[in-house]
Amino acid sequence: MFSSSCKEQEIPFYDQQYNAVRFPQKGEDNKEPIGYDEVNKVFVANHTFIKVANDAVYDYKLPIELIGLVAEQDRKVSVSIDKTRTNAPEDSYEIGEALIPKGKREGHIMIKLKNSVALQSSVNSLVLKLESSSNLVQGPENLIYALVSWSQMIPVPVHPNHIQTYNTLIKGESSGTSTSLDHFSPRALRFIVETLGWDNWDDMKIHGKVNFNGPDYLKYKYLPRIDVISKGQKYKAYAQKLKEALKEYNIAHPGEPMLHDAGELKGQAIEIRL
Repeated sequence: MFSSSCKEQEIPFYDQQYNAVRFPQKGEDNKEPIGYDEVNKVFVANHTFIKVANDAVYDYKLPIELIGLVAEQDRKVSVSIDKTRTNAPEDSYEIGEALIPKGKREGHIMIKLKNSVALQSSVNSLVLKLESSSNLVQGPENLIYALVSWSQMIPVPVHPNHIQTYNTLIKGESSGTSTSLDHFSPRALRFIVETLGWDNWDDMKIHGKVNFNGPDYLKYKYLPRIDVISKGQKYKAYAQKLKEALKEYNIAHPGEPMLHDAGELKGQAIEIRL
């Protein structure tokens, strides 16, 4: 989606006359937010409406960084929309406050993301570009774009340890230890996430340093690793809870069982591996 003909630039230091603004670029020696795509030269952020699928809006705080010296007053940031690379309808978002607060090196752009029925099967994408203003000049070319996307669709797991968790809980033709997505379906994953409340496995404060999904596991929010649920055979308790919830669903929808909506099992009833 993005391309850049320029060589990768180092972040310069601007004096007070040329203070600048950029999007974060996480490195080994800084604590900036993760999300920078080195290949496409863009900061990537996303939001999924899951537990709040019926909420009308979500206020997203997109991080930005100062290059230069902090100031004794708030500094507003100028931003534009790259309409050639944005597919989100104009009425599906609102750009709000964009600033670097006084005395801070970190700032934000507030974006109101709007939910809709269409997001059950599609993804809205918004591409922002930082611009120069009277307070702050535009940062290096490779650090001035951000891609913000939102949907009701849960990202498909790609790490083998997360795929194994899915296959351990959802019955398919392959074994529970399989790392294949052949029998994966978004509907079954949503059922797992909604039933078990799994949307925070990237949070170390909640799950601990050992169990949470850090950068090595792509900070995936929606499934724990297989080694985490295998300890003490915890997966059996999770599977039992899923089985009971699925039974309740099917009783409430006679003749209309919950079905896989993709993969090799598409159209077949979802079953729990227990």
